[in-house]
Amino acid sequence: SFSSNVTGINSDTLVIPDVRSSDDNNYTCVTSNEGGSVLSETVQLTVTGLPVVVVVPSSLTVELTHMATFTTVVAGVGSDDFTYQWLHNWAMIDGEINSSLTIRSVDTTSAGMYACIVTNLYGDRSLSTAMLTVTVPTPTVTISPSGPIQRAMVGSPQ
Repeated sequence: SFSSNVTGINSDTLVIPDVRSSDDNNYTCVTSNEGGSVLSETVQLTVTGLPVVVVVPSSLTVELTHMATFTTVVAGVGSDDFTYQWLHNWAMIDGEINSSLTIRSVDTTSAGMYACIVTNLYGDRSLSTAMLTVTVPTPTVTISPSGPIQRAMVGSPQ
């Protein structure tokens, strides 16, 4: 069965102007006249397209030693066969090949740009990026006197 936009079913040229993933198939032409029918060689139509990022990872501000998670959601043809690769400041992060990246305990070197490259079966790629800012908490100092408060005078008495 064809998409409703297919023309040329009864001519020597088949035209599919707005190709959809449902058009991904094998096609054979049958030529007939009073003398009989002949089948053409089968032609395979493979529909490809860029993976489309539908949810980009959010930029985050996270306190030192806390957890940070980036997630990207992608749609498109061949979505079951997408591969993911996360990068930190454009350097590949070994083993980070899922749609989410979790840093369990951020440190100051964790700060920077994170990117996820998504590739489909046909080598088409999409990219999404986010920033991670790491904050260092300001230390709080509490001083308690250890005995009674004493007054001291500085300088010469007048």
